[in-house]
Amino acid sequence: MNAQKITVYCSGSIAKGKTDNLKLCWTDEARAELAEAALPCEVHFLNPDDPAVDLTNVEAMFGRDMYQAGIADFVVVD
Repeated sequence: MNAQKITVYCSGSIAKGKTDNLKLCWTDEARAELAEAALPCEVHFLNPDDPAVDLTNVEAMFGRDMYQAGIADFVVVD
């Protein structure tokens, strides 16, 4: 039996360096907990920091957050 695949956009801050250690940010551990809670579904997380695959997709290039929130199956807000 194949697990249902879902996409999740985690809205909120992403740690970009050591100066971000005092604010609430999505971590690999937090995403792993969310993926475990979603079992048996297989979770693919959308990340605005990931490089764009298709550089001709203007919507994905400019306004990545809104684009990913729009195409996600679920949006989780911190």
